[in-house]
Amino acid sequence: MKSLAVDYSRGQLKIQQMAFVLVALMILFGIVIIFYVSIKTASLKSSAEDIGDLRSRELARKLAGSPEFIYPSGECAACIDFDKVFVLKEKAQSGEYSSFWASPLIQVRKLGYGEDCNRQNYPNCGVITLSNTSDDFSSVSSFVTLCHYDSAINAERCELGKIVLGVKRQ
Repeated sequence: MKSLAVDYSRGQLKIQQMAFVLVALMILFGIVIIFYVSIKTASLKSSAEDIGDLRSRELARKLAGSPEFIYPSGECAACIDFDKVFVLKEKAQSGEYSSFWASPLIQVRKLGYGEDCNRQNYPNCGVITLSNTSDDFSSVSSFVTLCHYDSAINAERCELGKIVLGVKRQ
């Protein structure tokens, strides 16, 4: 029986070997690029979520500084007038401000109190809900100073509170 022996020259073997090495390097670089792109895409998504969260918090701070909320005293520029917010709640319930708020949830909470505010328990209450139109939102909050006129001490009283803002999920 005769065996077929192919006689390759050394040059042809070196070229074939180099071609296999180049193909292996291209595959390796392709895998590295795929991992790099997937990691960058994941970090881009988390960066977008962080930016959205920061925008929402800034929106809550802006809302706290709006004319409908701001306390008229010149000493506290970033204070919320709890009396104004309570009147706004009553106006919102009557329908006057029903389409004014673009957020699905706007709440002002006084820390240390838990019950909803109404005419009987005001100002010894903790939660004023201005708008609550949907269940599909995520909420962000910002700490604020809540001030109101207290007739018992015949002066203004300021307490720590939070403004909670609902942001539609995307």
